[in-house]
Amino acid sequence: MQSRGTANLKGIDVSHWDGKVDYAKVKASGISVVYIKASQGTKGVDPMLEENYKGASAQNLKIGFYHFFTPLNEQDTLLQAEHFVKTIKGKTYHCRLALDIETNDAKLSKATITKLAILFLNRIKQLTGHGTVVYTYTGYAKENLIQDIKDYRLWIAHYGVNEPGDNGIWPNWIGFQYSEKGKVQGVSGACDLNKFTEDIILA
Repeated sequence: MQSRGTANLKGIDVSHWDGKVDYAKVKASGISVVYIKASQGTKGVDPMLEENYKGASAQNLKIGFYHFFTPLNEQDTLLQAEHFVKTIKGKTYHCRLALDIETNDAKLSKATITKLAILFLNRIKQLTGHGTVVYTYTGYAKENLIQDIKDYRLWIAHYGVNEPGDNGIWPNWIGFQYSEKGKVQGVSGACDLNKFTEDIILA
């Protein structure tokens, strides 16, 4: 699967699992985009959100936020969308708002998960006026999503390959997470490595 344009932006994504990050070193290593975990479910807030935001902002990195989605039902989905938007309110960001969808603990059907994901994406677009992107991995897309979501931009995870494999839904991507074991100056352990096209940046 090919990129939607030239993928010339290098990025990492961070959460509390990455510990304290030295963003001056991150920037010096050639990273320009940082996606920060903001929220999860209807109430969860990443404990490193504020520190990651302040650190990345101080280095003038291109910031994006993501929400870890736990699909359940329509009411819960709307609460999750509103929680995400409330969590990042007042913060400056430059990249599309990301829906991280990689679980199905409720054992929902493909059609239901897809419907809920679209509901979430449309709600955050309605609340913020900003563009969105779906983050998932190739196997999850094949097993849990259907074609209805194909018109939304994709940030795909697929490790150990030069290009992500066919997921049966999207023809191209704007973000490609190609490693979960990357080494970047300023991050103490292994971290996720990504490349993005300019389409990840908000217009």
